[in-house]
Parts: sequence; structure tokens; C-alpha cells
Amino acid sequence: MAFVKQIGEGEATGPLKGVYDAARDRAGAVANIIKVMSLDPRSLRASMQLYVSIMKSDNALEAARREMLATVVSNINECHYCTIHHARDFGRESNNQPLAEQLIYDYRTASLTEADRALCDYAVKLTLTPGRVGAADVEHLRRDGLDDEAITIAAQVIGYFNYINRIGNGLGVDCEPWMSPSREEWDRRRGRDYLQALDAE
Repeated sequence: MAFVKQIGEGEATGPLKGVYDAARDRAGAVANIIKVMSLDPRSLRASMQLYVSIMKSDNALEAARREMLATVVSNINECHYCTIHHARDFGRESNNQPLAEQLIYDYRTASLTEADRALCDYAVKLTLTPGRVGAADVEHLRRDGLDDEAITIAAQVIGYFNYINRIGNGLGVDCEPWMSPSREEWDRRRGRDYLQALDAE
């Protein structure tokens, strides 16, 4: 159960109803991560506008890569809801469900290209040790074929999911009925020691 009161779809009015209607139009349903923020509709609307701009609009970073980063950041942050949600979206965007299932647990054991692994490594560093990110990290991404526009989008995706993971975990977002594996199964099998791996570099 969520830790805070939520406003149901039938109770929503004004700006909140507008957010709910837009979510249904875009995705066919109002996700629980939206409902858990329903007591602050102004900030919720701004958050959703940023999400749609970064994640659901055409930009310099392929949609599958954006969903990959969303999944990896959410896993690092121990956000089961966002990990499962965006692994599903990665599977749809990439048409590669086996890889999506690998990303649910640990990108380091997944069959990624060198460039995608570099993006995920960048996500780990920016999430866990942001003060240690420097020009050399961006240059590494350039060497792997990413231009500055794509790198800018990648940083925004990583930053957004560090924010929304904390909303989900901090307010107790409820799982969606379709979500699998369970929180317990995922937590038992997911990757750990990301910071230790960074320190070993």
C-alpha cells in the first residue's frame, strides 16, 4: 500500500484530471507512479511534462537506449516499480525481450554493445558518485559514437530517474498488477556492489 493518500481517477478534478486524462490517452491507463503524486497536481503535471519530453518524444538518443538507462538507474536505486516498468518498455522498444529480462537484474551480465555498456557505466557513476563525473567520462561516450546531443539527453534521463525513483520509494508506489518478478524475487537476484565496481576501475 502507498504510504500517502492518493486521489482516485473518479475523484480527480481540475489540473489533476487533466494529467490523468493525458496519461490515459498516452498509455491507456493512469500508472500508480502518477497516482502517488496526486496530492500535488502542479508538480505532478510539471514532472509528467518533463517525462514526456525526455522519454516519449523524438530526440537524439534512441528510445530503447533511454528505456535501458531508466531500467539501469532504477535498479541501482532499488526501485522495483520503475525497474520492472521500464524493462518492459525497453523490451517493446528494442524488440528484445531476453535482453530486457537481463536488464531487470544486472546490466553487467547482459549482452550489451560496447557503447550501451559505456552508457550504463556512465549512469552508475552519475547516480552513485556524481561529484566524480568529469570531462573524461563524456569523452569516453564520444569515443563510443555518441554525440554531445545524445549525451545531453542521456544525462537528463539519468537525472530524471534518480528523481522519480525517490518519489516512488519515498511515497510507497504500489506495484501494477502485471508486474513480474515480485519485489522479493527481484531483490534476491538483482545486481549489487555497483559502487565497489566503480572504485575498482
